[in-house]
Order: sequence, then structure tokens, then C-alpha cells
Amino acid sequence: DKLKPFGICINGAIDGFSRAMIWLHAYSTNNDPKVIAGYFIAEVAKRMGTPARIRCDLGTENVTVGEMQRFLQWTVTQNASNCFITGSSNHNQRIESWWAFLRRHHAQHWINRFQELKDSDRFSGSFLDKQLILFSCLNVIEEELQQVAHLWNTHIVHRSRNAVAPSGRPILMYTIPHLFGGQDHLKEVNQEAVEICKEECLQRGPYTCDETVFGLCCLIMSENFLLPPSTAAESVELCLFLRAYILNDLCI
Repeated sequence: DKLKPFGICINGAIDGFSRAMIWLHAYSTNNDPKVIAGYFIAEVAKRMGTPARIRCDLGTENVTVGEMQRFLQWTVTQNASNCFITGSSNHNQRIESWWAFLRRHHAQHWINRFQELKDSDRFSGSFLDKQLILFSCLNVIEEELQQVAHLWNTHIVHRSRNAVAPSGRPILMYTIPHLFGGQDHLKEVNQEAVEICKEECLQRGPYTCDETVFGLCCLIMSENFLLPPSTAAESVELCLFLRAYILNDLCI
């Protein structure tokens, strides 16, 4: 949420037993239920199954995921009771712990960079400023998120005092749960049902920001022989260059 004022929205899902990250994505929204459903169905298709139960935060953004979860289980077992539950994020300790980890290992340095722009009057919160951050920074942030998720999934979770959850590497606990005292709760899905769900999802398109702004920024980069950024510093530098260039053209 700390990146949301700057136009960057992050959404993720974590396995309750292993604490493995199932998906983690940055985009221009984390409130559109069809976008969130797209993340969910992509994982269902990749893993060829759906969880026995999903717990989501309260909010309209998860409504479509709930409908699809019930539909997928009903088409196989004719029973979809208790396969989707909602609750306050404050009571979801695993995902809250993960968000704290993400902020320490990734998000904080972006928050600091964007806050510096705001404090120096180089970010006003306008539509253009948010779109320029999306254009310049989203791909780099997304790539970094995948690296952080991989780091999390392969690190060792040590047993803590009075802990009920198992210890070990999340990716191993997720893949071979029986070796850690767990079970595989991935439920079979009907492929036709998965395809029906895909049609109701909104997939992320080729544009990281508003299509018009995207086209303009690509043109400016081409005219000035600029390459896409690959680091946070390069992303912010590009954002500031584009902002100055466009505002100068508009004589603002």
C-alpha cells in the first residue's frame, strides 16, 4: 500500500502450510477482481489444480476469485462448501509476515526513491506523474519481485518457539509436504472449467501504463536513443527525463 500513492500496486498469494509464495505481481491496480482472478487462474493452469481452501482478505477485489474457486471445485466434486473464506488481513499472520519481509528486502528502497521525488516537487500525484512511474519503473519492479519471491521460497524458515507451522525451505515444504508432516491439498480441476474461467479474467496487456502515454514515451525514447532501464536508479532517471521533456513540450 505504501507504493500505491505512486501508481504501483502489488498483489500476492501465499501457501498457508509451507508459506511458499504462489504469485507476486506489480501492476497499475490490485483492486480489479478480473485482474486478480487472472493471477489465480494462471497458477491453477500451471499447477493443474486448485487449493482445497482459499482464504482472502475482505474486499471486492477477491470476489471473482471466490466465484471461480467454487466453480472449479463444483465441476469436479459437486461440492464447493467451505472452499473459500474471507477475513481481516490483520488475522492473516502468514501474509502479514510476508509483507513485512517484502518491505524490508524490496519495497522500502522504492518507497524512499519515490518519496524523494515527492519531497523535491518532482512528483505531484497527477495522472501523468503516476503513468510515467508505471512506464519507467513497473517492469523493473516486477522483475525484482520475482527475485524476492525466489529468495523467500528457497530460504530456510527456522522453527520458532511455540510455532505450529513446520520449518524448512518453503519451496520444498510446498512440493513435498509429506516429508514435513503435511499433505498435498491441491484439488483436480476440469480443463474446460479452467478455460471458461480464463475468459472471465482480465490479463495484463503489453502496456505498462495508459496506452497514449506509453506510445508517447516510446517515441521520446526512440528520438533520444534511450534504452529501457534495468535498475531502480535508471528507472527513476528515465522517469525524470520523460517528465521534464513532456512538461517542457506542454510549456508547464
